[in-house]
Amino acid sequence: MNRTILSQSLSFKDWLQHKIGYQFRTSKDVESRLKRCRKYTDIEAEDDIEKLLFEMSQNPDFQKLKSPVKSQLRKSLRLYKQYQEEKNS
Repeated sequence: MNRTILSQSLSFKDWLQHKIGYQFRTSKDVESRLKRCRKYTDIEAEDDIEKLLFEMSQNPDFQKLKSPVKSQLRKSLRLYKQYQEEKNS
């Protein structure tokens, strides 16, 4: 199967495992964190990752989180946007 077609048909979790090399459990954790990001910003409304990260950082509930948690959420959002870019290219 063509690699482009394969990457377009992969779910986010599958993409994390096959393209990024994450283990199953790690990919589930990233997927879960992405769902948490949706509480702080509309991740589908904006393509610019920096704007999304800024919006998320301005959310008062996000600001209350501990630094390692914020970092994990930002990373999951970056990975999701990378996945979307590859999927749409």
